[in-house]
Amino acid sequence: MAAKTIYLGTDFSPASERAFDEALAMAKLRGAELVIGHVIPTPGLLGYGVGGVALAVNTRIREGMENDLEALRRKAERAGISARIEILTGSPHDALAEAAEKAHAELMVVGTHGRTGISRMVMGSVAARLVCTAPCPVLTVRDNAAS
Repeated sequence: MAAKTIYLGTDFSPASERAFDEALAMAKLRGAELVIGHVIPTPGLLGYGVGGVALAVNTRIREGMENDLEALRRKAERAGISARIEILTGSPHDALAEAAEKAHAELMVVGTHGRTGISRMVMGSVAARLVCTAPCPVLTVRDNAAS
């Protein structure tokens, strides 16, 4: 029998903090490994172009994300959950869906900001797109402060 895996997609927002707590609880309940992933958009998506400046900015962003993800991994392991981290690049919903598939995740957990109307149309919703494209069920966790 294959190991159980829960995939947490995080952007380090308050909604993602709540999603982390839910993912921990689910991993503990199911005896599953937790994979914690964060997507760094490609430089063009961030709006700072390409070349040497973009590479330097991307390197600094990646180093910061590694530190933040490692803190979450340690927190999970202190809670008795086997965990590993992944830094992904590209479009957040595509990268997370692909990573969950590669990890053979039985569940994906993501936070949602609860945007509606114009802000959702302009900014989009990674969580909503994941519900439609992920290879497994997606548990969305809303930040109550966003209401």
